[in-house]
Amino acid sequence: MGEEDKFHHENKLIDPACVAACHTVFVELSKQTLLERCVGAYSQNPNESFNNIIWSYCPKSKFCGRRVVEIGTNMAVLGFNDGQQSKIALYDQLELRVGSKMAAWTVEADEERLSSAKKRAESSTKEARQARRLEQVRREEMELEEEGLLYSAGGF
Repeated sequence: MGEEDKFHHENKLIDPACVAACHTVFVELSKQTLLERCVGAYSQNPNESFNNIIWSYCPKSKFCGRRVVEIGTNMAVLGFNDGQQSKIALYDQLELRVGSKMAAWTVEADEERLSSAKKRAESSTKEARQARRLEQVRREEMELEEEGLLYSAGGF
């Protein structure tokens, strides 16, 4: 019997109900069927994912400071939750003038988002999306091999 078998940690900081709820979520997220869906870089909705929207404002391939990432995240939240038209209200509050092209773009972007969401919901396009995603992952891996690692945690 090793030392770790004798050790018992009493956690007095976290409520037992919270621990039980977290444990339930952990068990659900670690089910084999869910994990199998992650093999091959497939995801449920890569084009609509929140992270993808953030990285469209501040790409990982270019350095963006903390403030830029915060602004990009806030802009992504606005667009993701309420659509692109919600940004017009923000610009109004900041007393920034919104031109007719910007206003037209927000309407067009929201319509395009709804249209593409409907297309993605059709199972007939699922295989093509998966193939495109796998091709994108392969392309990114080739770029990484060519360019080398541009960023790593604690690498600076």
